[in-house]
Amino acid sequence: WDRGGRMSIIGAETFKWEDADKRGNIMWRIPRNIKLNDNIVVREDEIAVFYRDGKVLAYFDRPDRYALTSLNDPIVAPIVKFLSGVRQQAEVIYLQKRVLDGKFGSKQPYQFRDKEFGVVNLRVFGEFRYRVSSPANFVNQFIGTFNYASSAEVEERIKEQMIVLIYNVIGEMKDQGMGVADLASSLMNIEQGILSKSGDHFDLYGVGIDKISGLYISLPDEVQKAVD
Repeated sequence: WDRGGRMSIIGAETFKWEDADKRGNIMWRIPRNIKLNDNIVVREDEIAVFYRDGKVLAYFDRPDRYALTSLNDPIVAPIVKFLSGVRQQAEVIYLQKRVLDGKFGSKQPYQFRDKEFGVVNLRVFGEFRYRVSSPANFVNQFIGTFNYASSAEVEERIKEQMIVLIYNVIGEMKDQGMGVADLASSLMNIEQGILSKSGDHFDLYGVGIDKISGLYISLPDEVQKAVD
């Protein structure tokens, strides 16, 4: 074993996502590229995605210890084939299978044009549950397009996109006649609208939204008093 807790056999190493690094993180990038003969440990609640040249090569989503050595193993063979050419390296990104909890809050207000109150600045807050729905889309977007290195960057992007989606839903409902005075009584309908449109909005990111809760829409004090 080396100092990093990794087992070394003739230059090969065994990699796994340690619990201390895991916790509520949706992803973890292995610090160095994996090579032919390395070993990858995948547990019940994880997916290990192999990535190179801007695209996903393959992924392991069944728990096991995978030795990247044998072309005879039907599961490992595609990865070994990719690593047995001139370039015998690839990145590995671990993803959580579990549903994660997140909170969102708007940084920029939504300018709601109301017949009675004029332009009203809204802010939205709430909680949601999300998960990785497509490992390939997730890695291609967050690692490929955005080149994110940490789970925190990914989570921040997901929260930002939640706000974009909520503002889109509020805008559509406003166009259908909802006014500022109707917002409080429309929260359940807004939540349902968010969930129904979340697939189209988040599919590109490989993310699924399972639940929205505690949605709160903040109005300026003077408008809130008038509405009350």
